Amino acid sequence: MKCLNCQNELADDAKFCNVCGAKVEEQAAPAAEEPAKENVVQSVATAGSEAVAQAAAAVKKADKGLLKKIIVIALIVVVAILAISGLKSCFGGKTINPKALPLVYSTDDEGKFLMPGKKEGIVVADIEDLGGSIQITADGKYIFFGMDPDGGEFDLYYRAVSKKNPEANTQIAKGVSEYQITPDGKTVFYLKNGTLYKCGRNGNNEMKMGKDVVEYTVSSDYKAVVYKNDDGEVIYSTGVDKIHNEIAKKGEFYYGFSENGKKIRLVETKQDEETYDTQYTISLCGTGKNDKAEDLVSGADDYSWVDSNYSALYYVKKDNLYYQKGTGEEVEVSGLDNDVVYINWIEDEKENRHFYAVTQKEIKEDEDSYYSDYEYNLYYVDGKKAKLLVEDFGDSYYSGEKVIVTSEYDDDKVKYTSYVRADYDKFVEIEIPEEDDELVTYDYTEDSFYTIEEVDDEGKGELIKYAITKKGIDFSKGTTIAEDVMSVYTDYAEAFNKETVFIKHDSDEYSVYTGGKEATEIDAEVYNFIWANKNGKFYFGADYNSEDDVYSLAKFDGKKVVTIAEDVKRAVIVNDSIIYYINEDDELVLNTGKSGKDTVVDEDVKSLVHPMSYVVVEEDAEADWFSVSSVGRNSEW
Repeated sequence: MKCLNCQNELADDAKFCNVCGAKVEEQAAPAAEEPAKENVVQSVATAGSEAVAQAAAAVKKADKGLLKKIIVIALIVVVAILAISGLKSCFGGKTINPKALPLVYSTDDEGKFLMPGKKEGIVVADIEDLGGSIQITADGKYIFFGMDPDGGEFDLYYRAVSKKNPEANTQIAKGVSEYQITPDGKTVFYLKNGTLYKCGRNGNNEMKMGKDVVEYTVSSDYKAVVYKNDDGEVIYSTGVDKIHNEIAKKGEFYYGFSENGKKIRLVETKQDEETYDTQYTISLCGTGKNDKAEDLVSGADDYSWVDSNYSALYYVKKDNLYYQKGTGEEVEVSGLDNDVVYINWIEDEKENRHFYAVTQKEIKEDEDSYYSDYEYNLYYVDGKKAKLLVEDFGDSYYSGEKVIVTSEYDDDKVKYTSYVRADYDKFVEIEIPEEDDELVTYDYTEDSFYTIEEVDDEGKGELIKYAITKKGIDFSKGTTIAEDVMSVYTDYAEAFNKETVFIKHDSDEYSVYTGGKEATEIDAEVYNFIWANKNGKFYFGADYNSEDDVYSLAKFDGKKVVTIAEDVKRAVIVNDSIIYYINEDDELVLNTGKSGKDTVVDEDVKSLVHPMSYVVVEEDAEADWFSVSSVGRNSEW
């Protein structure tokens, strides 16, 4: 097998990679804390995503064993893994600058780091002695890492990046299986032999937080945890010798703190063995010394919290939609016809939630018909009332951001009925162009709708742009912005301050549209997109050589392509004047954006990680700059 971090070949029984030190058991993606059903949008800094835009998809299967699916898409699904390289965070109210964060890399023999712009790496330890994930404080002053890996455990260390000697490594704890730090690095949580500990950076003020811990989550003020033990019990704890309440018995629970840290949600899931439908029992618990979980509803088919502090709840039960504030009386939402199948929400720029419910109606051709068909209605839910938005649509894909495309089948052909969201509580019917009784290929941004029309035998056509307005889309007023187009990608649009879409003409031929009359050709054979800023400038790999697995690192400034370096294996762009890359000779090279100024920093380099892959920031950080990373947060040597 191969290491997911550095692609080194591993022995079948390997626990750690002998090149980069990555822990083999933890290379699989961790399970989500709660099903993706509540607009599960995470900061790219903590989750990573594979494009210049972050995204999340909330997918919900229609209940009652339906053959059809209703898919709610909260944001555009993206295609290139990225870590944000500059963030506004509530951590000190400052912008996190990647120039202040150390880059971690490894050679054949040693694990090292260096500060961006520097020409000399600092040794942390021999590579064979390193193991466990890397975490960096938000200010870039401290690195946390593992040493002396043994059977899935390691000794936890930290060091100040201002210190250059290996003796600067300071041990926090021995025999650690996993850990997490706060953004300032002053507090550390770690698991050791199933016991959860909390301590200071130096290992001081150690406190037991839980016993027989299988998984845990930490409150936003870092003073408490909720954890599940190996008996399946859920426990709230500010310390084993302090508040240590069992708040739920054994069961399949999802749990977490409210944003203000004053409430804990508990969602127990049960699946019907015959229908495979999932039902939810939803409870809330306070954080006082004697607080216990109190059920809000049991047997719900779907639910959505009204806000991040769990002040109220929408839920579907026995085909009806209810609203409940706190532990008060449930109120049935009025204005809904037929059976409610789900409730979901999207968020606007001011972080206000807008709720949508879908009802279903069973249709049979005749009484003897074995198979049923279904029609659905889409509603906007405001408080205790619902407003009908779209009526009688068939099997559908609904994007809460902008567009619904629905289809109705008859004996002759497929009939398409489509809608665009003109406002959160208003959808307008549109007629997307068709060719050969099929919808043309399309994509869209917040303000524009793009279609590929007049497709030829080679599968290429004209890319036409239409404006999305409060009245919908006027398909008589389109503008052709590119010819010979195979596909269009609006996934990158959120990375820029202005309208930006990428247009594919062939396997490695692209152009980019940033407004105006037409798209601009990217005059290079594009291999991958690496880094972008909000002003429309981006870096990419070109002229890929599969035999040597190298590419040319290039920059596009909106008008022309400039080659930065040839024969690149891996590149990290900190900003326009600080670029590091590994060349075909395994040398780590610094490029300052000036021709002829490349400087070899180190030799025999095996891995290089962007600093935003392991920096620990607050969850509500915002993106200013974007950078591709081939590994996720908490990377390893």
